[in-house]
Amino acid sequence: MARPLVGGISAAAAAGHAAFFCTGAAFLATDIMYLRTISMGSISLAMVFQYYRPQPLRMPLRWNAIFLLINCGMAGALYSERQEAEDMTEEMVEIFEGGLFRDRGFSKVDFFRLFGLAKKEVVKKGDYLKRTGSVNNKLFYIVSGSASIKREEVFLSSVSEHDFAGEIDLIRYLTESKKIPDAENADEVSFQMMGDENPPAEAINLARESCVVESDEMTVYVWDFLTLKDFLGCQRAVSNALHAYIGHEMREKLEDAWNIRVEDDRDKAHVQQLAVDYLFGGLGERADVNEVR
Repeated sequence: MARPLVGGISAAAAAGHAAFFCTGAAFLATDIMYLRTISMGSISLAMVFQYYRPQPLRMPLRWNAIFLLINCGMAGALYSERQEAEDMTEEMVEIFEGGLFRDRGFSKVDFFRLFGLAKKEVVKKGDYLKRTGSVNNKLFYIVSGSASIKREEVFLSSVSEHDFAGEIDLIRYLTESKKIPDAENADEVSFQMMGDENPPAEAINLARESCVVESDEMTVYVWDFLTLKDFLGCQRAVSNALHAYIGHEMREKLEDAWNIRVEDDRDKAHVQQLAVDYLFGGLGERADVNEVR
């Protein structure tokens, strides 16, 4: 053993105690970067203790060396990703802040990961982001421009800057696709397009509303459902944040649609009341004329 320090404790023993202390601190870490950093310190201190034994513990030393290299590599990748997220372009910063992603549960890294999957596109007036009865397997985030959501040519709501489009189809896809049998058993199952408990993927993706571009030009970021599903299955933090964000969006759109419906009903009621007043007013005038006669 190494020469004793204060209190009869050797440097190797002190390193061993420190290693266990770091291990305990790692159990309390909630940030993955802190966890890996503390783990690297714990492994390094444990290696010091194992080496300065009267008989070095060579097997634990070799395994801990491997674990230390793995943690160093993962910590380096995390640090690089965080630096990229901090150095986002001005457009990404505007989307992150203007879209209230931070307020709705996204960290910069999760936001950076999500938009790293998306493709930026520009669409023109009259183009459809999705059309009723057609297969929709895309999620859109609108950077600029506006579009109308309609069902059977009836206006339901509108979407514009910092809104998602196709999120209802995504939720339906993520939920219902779990009920579809594996491809290996697909030949053993016969499906019907309507009314079947296990419809094919194409039936799940049929849009129930249309979303048509109203502005001269619209800039969007686009995700493919299948790619997004695989990604969210591996990134639980991003998945939870996206579901929370979409839930907030859907609530706002429902409120807007409800307010439009209420206003329409009020306008209809007002017109009906005017008609009733006119009719009864006219009858009243006739009654007065008849009395005079």
